[in-house]
Amino acid sequence: MELGDEFHVPESIDPPDTGVRLELPLVHEKVYPAASLAYYLGADVVPTSGVPKLVAGDFEYSLESDGTYEETLHRLLRQTAFLDCLVRTEGIVKDELYERNRLESRLDWDFAEVYDSSLPEQLETYLSVPFETISEYVPTWTLTTDVTPLEKHAAVLPFLAYDLSQIRSAPLRSSKQSISQPQMFDDFYRTGFTRDEKREFESADLLRGASERTDAGKIVRPDPVETTEHAWVGNGFPLGANKLTVETLKRGFDYSAPNKSGISIHVVCNDAEMSDEIVDELYGFRELVDYDITIDYNRTVAELREILETPVDLFHYIGHVDDDGFLCVDGSLNAQALGNVAIKSFFLNACSSYEQGMALIQGGSIGGVVTLSDVANTTATRVGRAFASLLNRGFSLRTALTIARRETVSGYRYITLGNGEQTLVQNEGGIPIHISIASTPNNTYSVEVETYSSTQCGIGSSYTINILGGSARRLVCNDFQSSDVPLKNLNKFLDIETRPVIIDGELKFDIDLSD
Repeated sequence: MELGDEFHVPESIDPPDTGVRLELPLVHEKVYPAASLAYYLGADVVPTSGVPKLVAGDFEYSLESDGTYEETLHRLLRQTAFLDCLVRTEGIVKDELYERNRLESRLDWDFAEVYDSSLPEQLETYLSVPFETISEYVPTWTLTTDVTPLEKHAAVLPFLAYDLSQIRSAPLRSSKQSISQPQMFDDFYRTGFTRDEKREFESADLLRGASERTDAGKIVRPDPVETTEHAWVGNGFPLGANKLTVETLKRGFDYSAPNKSGISIHVVCNDAEMSDEIVDELYGFRELVDYDITIDYNRTVAELREILETPVDLFHYIGHVDDDGFLCVDGSLNAQALGNVAIKSFFLNACSSYEQGMALIQGGSIGGVVTLSDVANTTATRVGRAFASLLNRGFSLRTALTIARRETVSGYRYITLGNGEQTLVQNEGGIPIHISIASTPNNTYSVEVETYSSTQCGIGSSYTINILGGSARRLVCNDFQSSDVPLKNLNKFLDIETRPVIIDGELKFDIDLSD
């Protein structure tokens, strides 16, 4: 979508005739949040001066009758998509779905009849069910996106609708909010602070300096979300969320998959005291993936410039960033001065790296991870190792960071810039999963498996874990739990592929419980 002087749709695009429409007030803050639901239902969006509502044939449903306007839109999206997943099991290819098995007795339906109904008839049937009846089995939604309701941000809506993101209108002005800096007297910071400067910083307000920046550079705190991931479209750098830009989303159309020569990764460590972040197999342990990994130390300005202007799938920087840019052995390199940025994605594990990261995005990168403030070296090392390992296992930038942030209370200082769906490799098992294991008194194990959607397996995909006792398929983003799992079965499951595992409160990737 682009802004122009007049409305134009190519003749090749033929909107579906679904008999469904959304009647909405003709203002950005009302229209933007409805984009995903309109796309999913194939609904016409028409202006109204009255109460906003969904109209499906003779059936009408107010968008303000239950909860806030945005909450109602989000609930309708989740409810219709979820019940579609249940009804489609009645199709040509029968499929046993866990959620249908649990809910069928609560739904007074003939599933075959609903399957053959028109969309308006299905919607009337779906929305006659109180959401509380099904809510415990509706998967955790993947993404909420806050969009500042300005005309210039309309171009991002097709991408958000395609992802079925819950869209909220962000306030045009965000109030200044502060976050306390945890005390870290025994650690050094990645900014070269003296001990006295460190004490002064630790007692200061984390965002005090940031709030004095210009509107486009300040750190903002969006409202919390109940989805797995969170994105932001607008000015500022969002705490705990992915700062999306339409330019990086469009670059995905031009991105070509890595060629047969392998996945190229360039790691630069410009401070020897931080080399603990680089461990054996930080990258490159996948048997069926050919990695081309380069690790450099103490690069000069000219050498770092050449690295950033050379095509590579991932650039991982470990070191310092100051007001002048990346610290090198002979000075600083400001990414804003680069003529062309060729790295596809990046991880800038340095203090307050968000402005340099934004310069890389504006220069041509697709996406990356940065910090919003100073981070302790131990924090950066733990997050860096976890993030790299998750990226290696097919997690996207945004999902990998969501999990890696749990490694430390300071993880909230990391955010994603650009296209957070960018991945380094595909997941071996089809969907990214995260496992928690606890032993039981009878020498078996309790296992919980969290699943995440991906570009290959989005909302509505299903999975099963037979080896742990699963039979019916479950919807992705609905957790799987099994108790009293024998050690033999658990080890077979863990041997299928290397997955992130929480055991005894610690995140591990290579685990053998036989030991």
